[in-house]
Amino acid sequence: MFFSTRHLINNFFSRTIWLLDLLFCLLFDQGLKRGNYAVIICLIFYSSLSLGETITEEVKHQVIESNESKSSYYTDSLDSYLAKAAALQESEEHEAAVLVFKNAWEIDRIQSGLYSESQIPIIENIIFSSIELDKWDSVNKQFDYLEHLYKKLYDAKDPRLDSGLQKILSWHISILNQDIGGHRLRHLRKAHRLFKSRLDIARLTLDSQDPLLQYLKENIALSQRELYLYSDVGREMVYAQTLPSGASLLVKMD
Repeated sequence: MFFSTRHLINNFFSRTIWLLDLLFCLLFDQGLKRGNYAVIICLIFYSSLSLGETITEEVKHQVIESNESKSSYYTDSLDSYLAKAAALQESEEHEAAVLVFKNAWEIDRIQSGLYSESQIPIIENIIFSSIELDKWDSVNKQFDYLEHLYKKLYDAKDPRLDSGLQKILSWHISILNQDIGGHRLRHLRKAHRLFKSRLDIARLTLDSQDPLLQYLKENIALSQRELYLYSDVGREMVYAQTLPSGASLLVKMD
């Protein structure tokens, strides 16, 4: 890089000196004697453009070569990290696998941009190994990011968005049914919100008589009821049902 830069600088100065010599001769032999300043100005402008174009082309080629080299490096590194992480996962070395998958994730974000489809399988593998390690907070965090990623990548009419949200919803429902990792209320809220998101998508993309609409509406009502029972009012109502007939939770005011 140092050699290339020095070569450009030397090339620039050599061309500049040559240009000044040419202009000096023109000034004495043509311009001043005839008073033809327009010719001299045009020559200066044309020569400056030619010099600038030459340098720009050289720099452009160097930038292209540098970018191609970096792209090749990142691609090789990404493939290497993914292969290593997959091998660790197969050997059930999940903690090491998560670290390597995260390195691959960072490289992918550099190579393919902040949001890309290629991140999806990487995140899913991180989730898989995190589940094997019983790291539920990490699993929930990765599912939150996966939901964010799907919404960034696809619009509402793209079937891949609903398919992705369905996978994430299935996770929250599974956790609710098995009562794993705690945070039951958090998963219930997530499930309720995802049912509503999927209903919004279904209304845009499906016929009004499609059975999926009714299925989503029923699950929204069920999750809403469960959330109500988790609220203070809901808990009081459940407690009231255990009291003797005629008893009341209401405070009577004079």
